[in-house]
Amino acid sequence: MPKTSQTFPLSLFLALTLMAGAQNIRNPIDGIMATGEQIAQVRFMLEVYSSIGAGIKYQTPKKKLKNAIHAYEETVESLQKNMTDPAIQTAVQKSLNAWPPVRKALLTALEKRDSNAMKKEALFVHGNIRTVIKEMEVMKDIFLKKAKTSKVREINAGIEIAASARRLSSHYMLKMWQVPDPTIEQHWNKGMEQYAKALDLLKKTSITNDPQSAAWLKTCSKEYTFFQTVIGFEEYVPVLVQRHADTAYQTAGKIVMKLLGHAGTP
Repeated sequence: MPKTSQTFPLSLFLALTLMAGAQNIRNPIDGIMATGEQIAQVRFMLEVYSSIGAGIKYQTPKKKLKNAIHAYEETVESLQKNMTDPAIQTAVQKSLNAWPPVRKALLTALEKRDSNAMKKEALFVHGNIRTVIKEMEVMKDIFLKKAKTSKVREINAGIEIAASARRLSSHYMLKMWQVPDPTIEQHWNKGMEQYAKALDLLKKTSITNDPQSAAWLKTCSKEYTFFQTVIGFEEYVPVLVQRHADTAYQTAGKIVMKLLGHAGTP
């Protein structure tokens, strides 16, 4: 395996969002924030699992994985408890049905297992986590309609940048760890394509007229350029990938939060 770094910085943004709790989903804006967060963070679980399997121990990755699992389960519990829309409840149930085997596989990272056994679990998670993500996307779209905001395209683009950053980082870790999955490159390319489309959309909207939003968008563009180049590096650099993924994720989150603060305005 190519040389890798063992330093993995903790995302302050992730810590803050997890500490904020997911149990207070009471309205469409809360729902958009919660489901948008989980669309990215469910992918983050695969990223952390792979980093544990690859032997990266810096800054308690096992604790990060447990926190991410807990946050997902709190989110689904709140949605199930507080949302009466039948379509949301159907999506919640589908997500819940898909979750137990994925959760079981993820939790093997907390056990003492050899790398090959963990790679098999990573393959399972990679193949089965998509249903969980898909149902979060269904709920996010329902909440966007309920919010009656004119910023749907922009909000979706911001959420996509955050999710794509996590998708890219997780697949980079799978590649670095040499997980025998022939779809890794395909998913990497899809992540790059989705990231680029979201950037292009936002660059053509009115958010570029706001200096703060324009600066955030410029940062997201810089991170996209990084991902374009990092895949060609001779050595694996998980530290840099995590840092840049965190920056893209956090910055896109700021764009989404600001757009949601103006939900309903032209």
